[in-house]
Amino acid sequence: MEEYLQIQKPELDYTYEFEVDQLSQMSECLEVHGFAIVKDVLPPALVDSLKQAVFDGTDPKRALERGQSRTRHAWVESGPGAWQLLGYEPFMKIHRHLIGTDEMTVHRSAAIIRMPGSQPVAWHTDWCGFSTDAPKNSGDVLNRGLWPSGKWFYLTGSRPEHGGLCVIEGSHVADWEGPEGFKMTADRRSFYKEDGEESVRRF
Repeated sequence: MEEYLQIQKPELDYTYEFEVDQLSQMSECLEVHGFAIVKDVLPPALVDSLKQAVFDGTDPKRALERGQSRTRHAWVESGPGAWQLLGYEPFMKIHRHLIGTDEMTVHRSAAIIRMPGSQPVAWHTDWCGFSTDAPKNSGDVLNRGLWPSGKWFYLTGSRPEHGGLCVIEGSHVADWEGPEGFKMTADRRSFYKEDGEESVRRF
């Protein structure tokens, strides 16, 4: 555990963390590398309010126990505490810049609570745009369309001790073949070891 908590951010030869006013730089990074981290987008008071909205819409009775997790789909629609995010202009300015328009459709939203000890999530992409298969469920439909347009907020901070998000640079292009020693799954939404067997996962 001690070694795990000492994990450092990778030393990359490009800038991938940006302030809210570095719009052109963040969009260039996103286009080339497939991700960008924008820091200090939300003020502490709004973060606290959104945390409360996550509990109100996802675990209102505080019934989740250690090792458990819960996802609330259509979270933005769960109440005004969630809706306020879309009314916060500094965030919306970034959003409009990255998608290139001031017109927006919320295809889906979700809030996730993971209690300490809950199971990790396997490597996957939330986008179905590279798959040529017919949609098999609602996620296959809702995770298509204009990309990149997905945004996640780690309201408790994305840190190793929290099991925070990890991304693979360059994995956003159609001809990406996966990490060395791995094969892509048939739907190109995950990968598995070359000497292993593909398992079907849906996210």
